[in-house]
Amino acid sequence: MAIDNGNPSATVGATAIASSSRTVVPPVEKPGKFSGANFKGWQQRVFFWLTTLGMQKFTSEEPSVPAADMPDNEKFMVVEAWKQTNFLCKGYILSALEDDLYNVYSALNTSKELWDALEKKYKIEDAFLKKFMVAKFLDYKMIDNKTVGTQVQELQLIFHDFIAEGMVVNEVFQVAAMIEKLPPSWRDFKNYLKHKRKEMKLENLVIRLKIEEDNKIAEKKSRGNSTIKGDNIVEDIAPKKCNLVENPKEWWIDSGATRHVCAVKEAFATYSTAGPEEEIFIGNNAIAKIEGYGKIFLKMTSGKVLTLNNVLHVPTIRKNLASTSLLIKNRFKCLFISDKVIVSENEIKDEAIETFKQYKNEVENQSNKKIKMIRSDRGGEYESPFAEICSEYGIIYQTTAPYTTQSNGIAERKIRY
Repeated sequence: MAIDNGNPSATVGATAIASSSRTVVPPVEKPGKFSGANFKGWQQRVFFWLTTLGMQKFTSEEPSVPAADMPDNEKFMVVEAWKQTNFLCKGYILSALEDDLYNVYSALNTSKELWDALEKKYKIEDAFLKKFMVAKFLDYKMIDNKTVGTQVQELQLIFHDFIAEGMVVNEVFQVAAMIEKLPPSWRDFKNYLKHKRKEMKLENLVIRLKIEEDNKIAEKKSRGNSTIKGDNIVEDIAPKKCNLVENPKEWWIDSGATRHVCAVKEAFATYSTAGPEEEIFIGNNAIAKIEGYGKIFLKMTSGKVLTLNNVLHVPTIRKNLASTSLLIKNRFKCLFISDKVIVSENEIKDEAIETFKQYKNEVENQSNKKIKMIRSDRGGEYESPFAEICSEYGIIYQTTAPYTTQSNGIAERKIRY
């Protein structure tokens, strides 16, 4: 390009466009080609690339218009300099597009027109993508016939997509959402996690879910290995209290407990240390530290042995607890009638009804009063036809509300500190 040596200032306007954008930042590696997905991330990378080349301003500036009083030769140099740099900038942007998109947008005249056209189309599509992602998250539910570990990874990918699109998803939200979306069979464990007062890190939650799933798999494999089989085992004991020989501390069969709990480490046949932040929520709203997990063999007064898997070691708890709900899930039946506890792997509904009839007759004859109402904690042994029997005798049959261990009575009051 010719320079008027007689007027050095004539070159200033012509070179201002290029020189004003020069930078000492070394060019970065060329971004990958845009194919129509994740426009925001691609746009940020290309803009930074153009910045290192000193051309980023051409994505937002209109063509230079020389001043009216500028000499013609200077006007020509300014316009030509802008065209040359704009051509380079436009070429760089187009080179970062896949071939199909290149053919669509190559006809545009300026870098700004190209940049604006891409924004207009793909920012709107990104907005629709965000709505789709939110809908996908809201509809996502974990299921029982698929491993929780796999589903946790799927949920983490959804969170990653949120963050990649610039959506704010903090760790507290991710932890709460992951707990809430646990499958139906994890209801008790979900309830336990929701009542933890101390905030849990996402990494710790994922590890805890992995441990719990491994324990569930081990419990499933070990079902049927208990030596309690055959005839019903009847213990002549106080209500809900389980007298077991050669077992340190008393054990209580607790209809409100969601986990087996033991205070004595020596009672464990196998033992694994818990994490530093593992806690259990007690029925009186107290929090207790979990020291470990393991297996315990309980010798019944009949001489038979009951195996409890995945028992929590909580040294500060006053009573050892055997969870009725877990026993029922492992195909046992637990029946509380007057001063008796019946634990069995066999069907005991008929015996429960007969025992109740005997108890009813005894109470009404001895006290000269009628039983007017019975309340149960929704145990399997109190389901149909027990309700029909109550109706037959004119007895009001009530059940406690789900997850309200405070209404379960003596068992919860006995374990309070």
